[in-house]
Amino acid sequence: MSAEYRQVLDELVSRALAYRTGKELRELVEFSRRFPHIAPFNAMLLHVQNPGICYALRAEEWEKKYRRQVKPAARP
Repeated sequence: MSAEYRQVLDELVSRALAYRTGKELRELVEFSRRFPHIAPFNAMLLHVQNPGICYALRAEEWEKKYRRQVKPAARP
């Protein structure tokens, strides 16, 4: 595992552990409700990475709906 990969993973875990109060957890649950088509764990990852996100689709849905593919080096 590369050092860069470890650093990104460490940051993601530390951000996920930041949900320490009921308010923060409620915000996460409300955020997850906006994306019923996404698994709860993946919704949590989205929230940790970008809590202001308004729209998200799985790669398969993106390709089916918009006939577009996710670029390999694109920002998640």
